[in-house]
Amino acid sequence: MYLAEGRSQHCGSSIIDASWLLTAAHCVTETLDSVPTGSDSPRFTTQAADKYVVSAGNVITTQGDYKTIQKIIVHTKYNSTGSADNDIALLQLSSPLVLSDNVKPIRIYRGNLTEGDAVVAAGMGRTTVATDDGSTTLKQVNLPIAKTTDCQNIIPGYKDSNGPQVCAGGQENRDTCSGDSGGPLYWLHSDKTPALVGCTSYGMGPKDDSPICGAKQGVGVYTHASYFLDWIVQESGLNSQTISFEPVVTTGKQLVQRLNLAKRLF
Repeated sequence: MYLAEGRSQHCGSSIIDASWLLTAAHCVTETLDSVPTGSDSPRFTTQAADKYVVSAGNVITTQGDYKTIQKIIVHTKYNSTGSADNDIALLQLSSPLVLSDNVKPIRIYRGNLTEGDAVVAAGMGRTTVATDDGSTTLKQVNLPIAKTTDCQNIIPGYKDSNGPQVCAGGQENRDTCSGDSGGPLYWLHSDKTPALVGCTSYGMGPKDDSPICGAKQGVGVYTHASYFLDWIVQESGLNSQTISFEPVVTTGKQLVQRLNLAKRLF
């Protein structure tokens, strides 16, 4: 689902409920030039909800169901300068989406992430650094959860993939880019059902002069959705069990116990 200023493509978002979308804070805010010294006030202002529309139901930007936004809720501790901490926002639609096979919520993934796990990023942003134009159709790219040490070498203060940010990529020319912001990074269940891992936030290369997207050994940074699940529930009033998903992990011991039980039954 993409977010537009007027009808001009701007960012991506994810449906978590018929009336609620999840996106990146930087998609719907404007950084202030300054705040009073010593002030705890945020260095951003939230844009007016009527500035944007969202479109769902088609992978082509010129088609789909357009909806207006009733309310924008930005995380109050979003750091609009530097590290982009807490880069997350909720969008409440003016009227609920009509859900279908093509328009349906994605549940938030509450499982642990480990290095090398396969995830997928989707969006309608730039496909090369040589153009400013976004894609006119929805694209996706398969990515691995990046090595923690590689991410820590590039991203100041990065913890690991189960903290507030998820770091993915590292392969040349396989990345998200401008226009993909706010869109989903998701995990696929064995039955191909997607579960939301995070929202596209920003990217970094290993060097100051690295390309802004797709750099060799560069990474994409995604706001970790499950880390902010309590905030999402508090602000939206949605049920955490309804909007999230935790995979069932079967240990070797549990598997042996189940096999032994099956032998006794048969």
